[in-house]
Amino acid sequence: MKRILSLLAITGVLSLQALAQTANYPEVQLQPSYAADTGAANVLTATVNSCPTAYTTGMFIKVLPLHANSITTPTLNFCGLGAKTITKKGISALAANDLITTQIATFIYDGTGMELQNPATGTGSGVTSFTGDGTVVTNSGSTGSVTMTISGTSGGIVYFSSNSAWGSTGLLTQYGILLGGGTGGAPTSTAQGASNMPLIGQGASAPVWSTVGHPSSCGTGQVVYGSSATQLACLSGFVLNSSGAATTYDGITTAGLGLVTVEGVSDKTAQSSSLTTQNLIASTGAAGHYLVRFYLDQSALCTTGTGSVYATVSWTDATVTRTAQTIPLTLTNTTSTASGFVDVALPFWSATSSAISYTTTYTACTSGTGTYDLHAEVERTN
Repeated sequence: MKRILSLLAITGVLSLQALAQTANYPEVQLQPSYAADTGAANVLTATVNSCPTAYTTGMFIKVLPLHANSITTPTLNFCGLGAKTITKKGISALAANDLITTQIATFIYDGTGMELQNPATGTGSGVTSFTGDGTVVTNSGSTGSVTMTISGTSGGIVYFSSNSAWGSTGLLTQYGILLGGGTGGAPTSTAQGASNMPLIGQGASAPVWSTVGHPSSCGTGQVVYGSSATQLACLSGFVLNSSGAATTYDGITTAGLGLVTVEGVSDKTAQSSSLTTQNLIASTGAAGHYLVRFYLDQSALCTTGTGSVYATVSWTDATVTRTAQTIPLTLTNTTSTASGFVDVALPFWSATSSAISYTTTYTACTSGTGTYDLHAEVERTN
């Protein structure tokens, strides 16, 4: 008897310990919580072998629906404890077919209703469809998958034909250049360009491919020129450096500037008096060799006797202002093909930032007005 009492006492202690260990767990978690639905469509009814005495917040319930739901507010009555509205994602209403007969539905009681944890449609209250010009996106509902179909032209592209509609262009040329169509207009493409043909802009019209061929490459400093009416080519015999000076001309290597440059000109006609200072260059850009050329000719004859005119050039070399005169042109009262003009070239060295100028000295005829023309230029030769 003592042994029996001892065993009962031990069993009682163990039972109390087990009860203490499970006291904080809802009864439904200690019992099977799955049952098949026996209710009508949209009104689920399920009962397990060992039912709880009341709904407990946080309790899990698993039910295999007998019908797919067709409304957004179906209910579940579990163990006869009262019908509770089924929601998903908190308090969001269901979509049709969120409950299906081939998937066990899992619920958590939230203190007010039954939250469905695994809706069959997946996306819930998201966008189910949108349509555009030639485009349809739909949600198949029962499986939650989304399909997208775009109808357009093979080889074209989709574009916005308005602020809210899509369209498809026609076939775009392979290797053509895409051209915008403007507001509401379909993009188009150019034709293929021939090899080495650049695209030429046409302002408000579509650009066109050039009909003049371009070289694919040139040597450093080479100049491009028209080798024919429809072709550009590289001029190998004429090469410029990065400063613009010619380092090769007609295949010959040059020095200094490479080519003579005209930096100033002056033309005077029908002059009948001396000219005051005339600048050919107001300020030289660099020190170097310069050459001034004068051509003086008589443009009106004297009545009697003779007159004369000559030009005087002024410049500054390293330290001193220098001058040089042309030979005089004699103004006469007769015309001669062998006289009546003077052609003079005056070379010199000028400092930088120095003026190169000239004046003329005129002596009148005995009678009548003999006039002269003057044509001058200054060249920088090195």
